[in-house]
Amino acid sequence: MTGRRLLWSIADHHDGRLDVLTLEAGSEREALPIFSFEEEAEAFLLLGTPGAEWRARRTTAGELTSLFYGSCANVKRAMLDPLPMVDGTVFFELLAPSREAFFRNFVD
Repeated sequence: MTGRRLLWSIADHHDGRLDVLTLEAGSEREALPIFSFEEEAEAFLLLGTPGAEWRARRTTAGELTSLFYGSCANVKRAMLDPLPMVDGTVFFELLAPSREAFFRNFVD
């Protein structure tokens, strides 16, 4: 059943709070990177994510929906299996559909 498919996000859990990684933070093109496999999320972390203690985190489409209407309500796009960014450039229109278009692929 596609609605229960496991996905992976990148998160940092500290002080009882869960922060999820977004790309182009604070911009009109801010996107939540989502991965099909844990190994893809870990490779993304190894090759291009500086900063906090980010970790691959297993999630479901339902949990992502909660994120998009909760702590990530300002994030309007999702990126499925993005490549690590060496120079910070992302082709958002191709790689980051709206969150509604993204969820049509995972929810019955």
